[in-house]
Amino acid sequence: MPYYSIQSNGEATLETTITICAFVKVLGQTYPFPVISRRLESLREKCGILKISSLSLGYYVVKFTSEFDYEQATAGGPWMLGNHYITVRPWQKNFDPKDAEVTTTMVWARMPGLPIEFINRECCKIASRIGKPIRVDRVTQTSERGRFARVGVEVNLKKPLLSNYNIEGKTYYVEFEGPHLICSECRRYGRVKKGFMSTNPPKRQPTPPMEYDKKVQEVGEPTYGNGWWQNLET
Repeated sequence: MPYYSIQSNGEATLETTITICAFVKVLGQTYPFPVISRRLESLREKCGILKISSLSLGYYVVKFTSEFDYEQATAGGPWMLGNHYITVRPWQKNFDPKDAEVTTTMVWARMPGLPIEFINRECCKIASRIGKPIRVDRVTQTSERGRFARVGVEVNLKKPLLSNYNIEGKTYYVEFEGPHLICSECRRYGRVKKGFMSTNPPKRQPTPPMEYDKKVQEVGEPTYGNGWWQNLET
């Protein structure tokens, strides 16, 4: 937890330790502190978590053991608790949960049905149309499995998610993990309209030219859920 020191002139200043702290929140679900704490504790060794403190409105502040661990947590992920994404927010001065708005988060996007020769060459280009590509699943990176490509992307929660794309005249569809957070009507995270389910097949949309993001990182082998994904329909 960041702390203040009192200078000789009586002014309180925040110590430099705040640079290795971040705010976290579970998107779309409120959990008791013990549940959050246990989940973050399970990441202690991997992410170098030193201390966890609860704030209001579902936010928590996490202190890391080093700047490297802090970078791993804020640039890594997507992190999850159950079927919900954990958003990681870099340290911010005068942070007030009442004024905080979650506008971006990292999600897993799947691109099923891609010909094997396109999985490495095209998946990051496609992901750049969904959001900002951050991490590539290692199975995708090595082409060990051809069922689908899997990329971690940072998406804007205020914009509709890409539902389909076109490669060499053929339409393919995008699937997102965490379907309970996606509105079937407007295709946005966190705006689920209860009782609404689209049954119309996705309309074909040509994909504009796409650029490959060379900063995309490789991640470890994923744990596949039991159909825990959603194909967005328009």
